[in-house]
Order: sequence, then C-alpha cells, then structure tokens
Amino acid sequence: MTLPAPPACLNRPYCARPNQTGGTLIAEDVREPNEHRRRLLDPDDYRPCSCLNCRGSRLHAHSYRERRIKIGGGISTEEQVRRYRCVACRAIWLVLPGFLARHLHRSWSSVQTALRGQGLAPVGRAADRETVPATTLRRWVGRLASSAQALLPPLACVCPELGCATEPLPADCSRGALVQALLRQGLLVGASALSQITGWIHRAMPGLRLL
Repeated sequence: MTLPAPPACLNRPYCARPNQTGGTLIAEDVREPNEHRRRLLDPDDYRPCSCLNCRGSRLHAHSYRERRIKIGGGISTEEQVRRYRCVACRAIWLVLPGFLARHLHRSWSSVQTALRGQGLAPVGRAADRETVPATTLRRWVGRLASSAQALLPPLACVCPELGCATEPLPADCSRGALVQALLRQGLLVGASALSQITGWIHRAMPGLRLL
C-alpha cells in the first residue's frame, strides 16, 4: 500500500526556495523555558557560529520577536526569541529554542501529550489532550500517517545509527512508524522524542519538517 504524501509545506527545505536567504535555526539543547529565558540575557548564548546562507562568521544580534504559544482553553502566552543578521549577506536568522514546535504555535511537550495515542509517551498534563481542537489533532495524526521517505536520507546523515533503527521498516514507512522505531532502538528519549527528531531533521536539511 502506498502511503499518502505529506503536505507540500513539510517537504520544502530552504534549498528548494530560490529566494530563501535567512530562516530559523533550532537550539536543540534548550529544553526548558527557564533555560531559554536565561540565554536570552546574553546575545552570545544564542549567536550562531556561522551563516547558513554564505558561511559568514559575523552575525550581529538584530532584534527580538514574540512567539505566540497556545496553552489550551483559548489561552496563549508569548516567548521572546532572538534574531541575528549576517554582516556579509544580510540574511536574518531566528533562533528557536528546542522545546518550541516550529510552525505549530505550541510546545513540543503539549504536542506529544496530545498525540500519546500514536505510540508517544505523554509528557504534559493529562488535560492537555482536551485542549487541542479535534481538527488540529486529526491534522497532526494525518501527517504522522504520511510517508517519511523524504526524511530518511537527511536523518541518516545526522545519526549513522539510524540505519539500524530503520532497517526493519518498509521502504516507504510512515512518519509515526519512523518515530516509534527510533524510540524502540533507544535513539530517542521518550519524554522529548518529537523535539529531538525535529531538531535532527532541521539540522540535516533546514526547512524540512516532521509535522
């Protein structure tokens, strides 16, 4: 059986966008809001080593942006995130802490808890699942059921052990099956499985997404 293709927005890396210069970088090691807020105090703590666009090594702290985070029941909060500008090519890079889900306006812990019926460990409050609208949950479940084919080559570049984890899977496995296989192999930590794999994907092929 051929799996459905994921929405085009998930499989569009930055390199496929002719006019793309800047974008988002993910600070994969920042797992908690308190750590993120501490690192915001010093511009060097989030400063990228180089520009992905031109490989320039001088990036100036440019500005802050407010990132809206939905926490359920019609309530949302905001987290500041830093942006840096490359001196050489003027590309602007936003640095997103690893605990925030890119494009989903939620934390990865709340997303993972909402998806606990898909073989993922809940990491938030028991009520978190009820705070995600049914249409949103169906969209996420549908995306996990779509093909992971585009994710396998870049993931293998980041972590050579992935070859062993994905070997038992069919050539065209689903994204959910891929996450579960990595969990079984111990390559993902249950409580941070989604934030980990999305960080790997974006590091290997910036712009590519799991969800």
